[in-house]
Amino acid sequence: MFRLLLAVLLLTLPSRAETQPSFGITIDAVNAPTECGPHGWWISYTRTTTFSEIEASSLTRYFVQIVNDDINLVHYWGSGYNAYVQDYWVTAGTNPIALAGGSYAIPLWSTSYEAETLEYILHGDQVIWQVRAAVTCEDGVVTQYSLRSEPYERPREALPALAQNLVLALDNIPRYRNTFTQTDYLGTIEACQTFFVTDVYKPRASISVWVVESLTNQPILINDPNNPPPIVDVADDYGQPGGQPVIAECAAD
Repeated sequence: MFRLLLAVLLLTLPSRAETQPSFGITIDAVNAPTECGPHGWWISYTRTTTFSEIEASSLTRYFVQIVNDDINLVHYWGSGYNAYVQDYWVTAGTNPIALAGGSYAIPLWSTSYEAETLEYILHGDQVIWQVRAAVTCEDGVVTQYSLRSEPYERPREALPALAQNLVLALDNIPRYRNTFTQTDYLGTIEACQTFFVTDVYKPRASISVWVVESLTNQPILINDPNNPPPIVDVADDYGQPGGQPVIAECAAD
């Protein structure tokens, strides 16, 4: 009688596959990285994404870049970093040209660092998956790397958030209220002065990337090939006792 009752219960209980949607990202054909620099690093691989019982429109991607344990950038759909929705949609199938790594809008101050890029997949406001790529960069050469894809359960509010990012001016940067006509002078960010970047964004239908600096709350175009701003990303403890040391160009100051 007990065995019969147990069998009935097992038949009536819903299985995990029936109650929870499935999702997975499989990674193979990894091309090991060899070079890295102040503008980024990359790992190429083949990526196969499968899911069922989930609407594609409910899946989004959330990226976090970390350099030497300091958050460099956080971007996701709605963050202002990128106005193209399709960059954050998750689609099923195999992508043989996927890239993991970090492409730094604001250059790093060094070619020696430890860095990682975390890609979170969200189902609504619930994190369900993580892809983590990491490197150790020594004088422009990748000495160690890792790449893993795995389930990851967190609420969205538990993910890292970036409010501001400390950068360093390598040269004088005059600031104007109208950056295009260079009128209404607001002052100059002096060489070797640190300041915060409070936003990184790319306008819709544009290839330009801008940051908003905290001193005048005005935008700076940072990917202008003819006149890029002389700034580098630094850690929040830059120049402090026990923190990131002052770079050689500013040591005399």
